[in-house]
Amino acid sequence: MIPASEAAQKYIEEYYPDCRAAVLAGSVVRGEATATSDLDIIIITYSSKPPYRESLYRYGWPIEAFVHTEETFFKFANGDLDRRRPSLPLMISEGLVLKDEKGLAGFLKDEALRMLQRGVRPYSQQELKNCRYRITDLLDDLIGSASPDQDFFIINELVHEMGNLLLVGNGEWQAKGKWMARSLKNLDEDLYQELMGVLKAFYAEGNKKRLLAFIERELKRFGGRLFAGYKFVEE
Repeated sequence: MIPASEAAQKYIEEYYPDCRAAVLAGSVVRGEATATSDLDIIIITYSSKPPYRESLYRYGWPIEAFVHTEETFFKFANGDLDRRRPSLPLMISEGLVLKDEKGLAGFLKDEALRMLQRGVRPYSQQELKNCRYRITDLLDDLIGSASPDQDFFIINELVHEMGNLLLVGNGEWQAKGKWMARSLKNLDEDLYQELMGVLKAFYAEGNKKRLLAFIERELKRFGGRLFAGYKFVEE
């Protein structure tokens, strides 16, 4: 297998020789690559085609190409900020430039960094109520559940909801999957280790009391349970 940067450069030269800019991002750039890591490549073209994402294998690597024009890059990047998961700005801000026609890649990296520096948008009062309500509903489902099989799925959703409340409530971006673990650990090492302990207690022993107590305690920091009086109006 050839080095990641060399494979990414070959891919650009073969498939997008006329692109305006290209940036290699992801775990291979951060020095966190694993045996299954792919090459995330952001490509800026002149094409009028809609933006797209393409997956393929080349040069011994799995490759994920994110193809945009300059205009759609900003549209998608701002959309990422709105949903509080800045995937595209983060990728390009930390990425390795492969092609930079007339300084476009450098410009986009600078703009992405400015986006990230503005920070995450806090939850509105209604969004916070929605989150508290969803967590309350999941807590009640878990308390009332008599099915160990169902508990697995309830807990998965409950930890995701509570995790993102902790992150956004403390001025951090939302996350999911492996990024949830990384983000919570970076936020508060002690809290993260406590969460891991209560999750292991459930998975090893079926003990959900410790997890329930943990979620109830942390939820109180944001106003606690919410059911009676909750109202949501579709716009």
